[in-house]
Amino acid sequence: PVEGLIGPTDHNPHGHFEVQALVDFNDRLLAELGGTWVAPPTHEPDRQHKLVGGAFGTEASRLLDDHLGEQSWFWKDPRTCLLLPFWLKVLDVPPAALVVVRHPDAVAASLEARDGLPVGYGRQLWSTYLSTLSASLEGVATMTVVYDVLLADAVGCAAAITDWLGAQGHAVLEDSAGAASLIDPAINHHGDLESAGSEGDSGTWSRLLDAHGTPFPGDIEAAGPAPPELERELARAFGEVLDVRWRLDAELTDRKADVERLLADLEALGSELESARERVAHLGGVVVDREADVEALGSELESARERVAHLDGVVADREADVEALGSELESARERVAHL
Repeated sequence: PVEGLIGPTDHNPHGHFEVQALVDFNDRLLAELGGTWVAPPTHEPDRQHKLVGGAFGTEASRLLDDHLGEQSWFWKDPRTCLLLPFWLKVLDVPPAALVVVRHPDAVAASLEARDGLPVGYGRQLWSTYLSTLSASLEGVATMTVVYDVLLADAVGCAAAITDWLGAQGHAVLEDSAGAASLIDPAINHHGDLESAGSEGDSGTWSRLLDAHGTPFPGDIEAAGPAPPELERELARAFGEVLDVRWRLDAELTDRKADVERLLADLEALGSELESARERVAHLGGVVVDREADVEALGSELESARERVAHLDGVVADREADVEALGSELESARERVAHL
């Protein structure tokens, strides 16, 4: 979908390509299950399945229809790693899952920089997401894509993904170069950590590297014991605070965009006003010229009137002369008759 996507942020200037309404729904679904994205709930597929039969399932179907519709679609949201049992039951047909994985240290560094999460907790979160996803993908066609490899060979990865989707029966536009143009290595803020060794991943990262271009491993286990309940509660509270901050940041970004649009409109109006002033000044000059023309025409009219008055006098004199000549002619006639 194009409409309703989460817009760009300071950390991701090209946008997140996530549907805001579906992200909000997943957050509410996680809360119903007793967790947040930063404090995942206990993985209980049966409990997620039961929610499909109620209001959550009805709303989920409506959201899919509203935002994805009947056309081919691609949906991205990391929260789906935790909620796949729910969504697989909502969907009419099983999807094809493209699993993009990133080095745990890079993920942890990103979470620390963006959200202030401790690096150790970030690594644990990475492990929890992947192990939960791994446990939920049975019967789903999957392809693993290593983020670092994608950045290094975007065209090759795009072509491989296109071929794989085609093999799953999904019609996609074969434009690997166009797809690759959307990849921007410049926003990989922790690239130096992508290929490093990682503490405590028990070889999981090596397995994921080997799985690039092949199905996602189905037996990934969480690294280390589950965090104690107090830590989970603190993480849940922290996650809620982060959600509020993100929403405020998004609103602030929207308001900044509104201000920028208003400033642009104001600048355009200023240009129009300046243009109008120039037109008014020009018209003022035209008016002055016309006033001078009117004054000149008035002078000519007055002169014409004087000439007409003079001619009236001349005509009156000529009429008097004609009358005198008439009298003389009559007198001449009388004398002729007498003679």
